[in-house]
Amino acid sequence: MENARFIVPLPVGVDLDRLFLHEARRRVYDDSTVTLDGVLYEVPSTLVRERVKLLYDPGVPPLRRRLLIEHDGHECGVARVVDSYANTRVRRGRLLKDPVIQDSPPPEPAKAEPSPLDAGLAASRIRLQPGDAPEALP
Repeated sequence: MENARFIVPLPVGVDLDRLFLHEARRRVYDDSTVTLDGVLYEVPSTLVRERVKLLYDPGVPPLRRRLLIEHDGHECGVARVVDSYANTRVRRGRLLKDPVIQDSPPPEPAKAEPSPLDAGLAASRIRLQPGDAPEALP
């Protein structure tokens, strides 16, 4: 009873499982992956070259772990174990870190003039009935 003053009550709604997760800090590689305990995990591509915090349960084997990803104090999702073969086939371009937000809707594209090929395609869909005479060509 004399040490009861050292017991700190937790606020209501605190996730106890999350309190006991271990954390590791990693830099995300250019192919949007991170490694932890020799296993390669895939993270969202918006985090490329950023430092992230990975929260995990060390009691779970590395291939079955669930890694929570945090960046700048915000939870960014869950990392997945990488399928190495599928990851080599992914096409990557330049990634936008900050999406461009437009206040007004984008302008409608100008309507293209009908192509002579379109007229030919429309004409090819016309079915002639027996006895119909073909129109004279210009």
